Amino acid sequence: MLSETEKYLIESIHKGDYRAFEMLFQTYYAGLCALGRSMVHSEETAEDLVSDIFVKIWEHPENLFVTQSLKGYLIRCVRNAG
Repeated sequence: MLSETEKYLIESIHKGDYRAFEMLFQTYYAGLCALGRSMVHSEETAEDLVSDIFVKIWEHPENLFVTQSLKGYLIRCVRNAG
């Protein structure tokens, strides 16, 4: 189940709120890069992979559909991209 903070972030990102997007990025970027590095064994490739995910979220916020866990959703995105 989504926390109130996660619901707020998702709703705000859907509305184009850059500060909410920045908060999402600052909260999850480093951890997602670490996960990506463990999968692709390259820091640069992992950073590119994670950056691409965040670009897609910013450019197409309507595709950000999360029902359980925002962190889990982002982890799945990294695993699927890697």
